[in-house]
Amino acid sequence: MPRKNLRRKRKRTRVTPEIIGKMAELRRRGLTYKKIAGELGTALQTVAEHVRKAGLGGGRRKVTGEVLEEMRRLRREGLSYRKIADKLGLSYITVLKYLKRDGGLLAGLRRRLGLKSSHRSG
Repeated sequence: MPRKNLRRKRKRTRVTPEIIGKMAELRRRGLTYKKIAGELGTALQTVAEHVRKAGLGGGRRKVTGEVLEEMRRLRREGLSYRKIADKLGLSYITVLKYLKRDGGLLAGLRRRLGLKSSHRSG
């Protein structure tokens, strides 16, 4: 005798504008869809749908200014690139690329002050 309704019934979370706002906020902070879904108790596909609609989708996590500042802060605290990557959910190569390109604190200060770097090109 064939069995009907083999699908599991899942508890549906009512997605309110507040929850969508939280999804967007968590995504801006760099959380993955999976982490956002776990945090808010929603399905991964629900998070993906709403985050994409908010224009915050994308396969790769973007390193925002906020994330870059967090990388710098953790590096100043003495964390290795690997530990920074693990802590922020980034790849080691991404952290290495951004912090090496950044040139360190002195280069950033020079840029902010509009001073030229000490090396010459060409």
